Amino acid sequence: MFLGSIIIAPETGGEVAAVRTEQPDGSMRTTRLWVVDDGGYAWLRAGMGRAPWVEQAEAKGELIMTRGERRGRYEVVVFDDPATRDRIHALMREKYGARDRYMDVIRDGASSIAVRLDEIHVLSDDHKCPVT
Repeated sequence: MFLGSIIIAPETGGEVAAVRTEQPDGSMRTTRLWVVDDGGYAWLRAGMGRAPWVEQAEAKGELIMTRGERRGRYEVVVFDDPATRDRIHALMREKYGARDRYMDVIRDGASSIAVRLDEIHVLSDDHKCPVT
């Protein structure tokens, strides 16, 4: 039951974005992640190092994110330095509160990665193109 609660904690309350990345076989992976804003950019966090979605986004250089009603294509910029990681951790903690502290049970804050998203363009809702 405890493990199940950790799995669903990110989905309960707060904003969750759907991130699509292209897998090596060409299929699309959808990952649901928390998102924060800082310095005019959206930021994601991989809580356990180089998660598959990070590796796939880096390999292509971009991803598709749906955030609320907005869907766009974004260039990814990965930050693996402590200062950026700590800033994004603090913003996540501020936005998601107790849910973020709860996730510390499975997340290694020292190995997490911050990912800045630079918008390339907004996609229309009916535009189903893969990351290219």
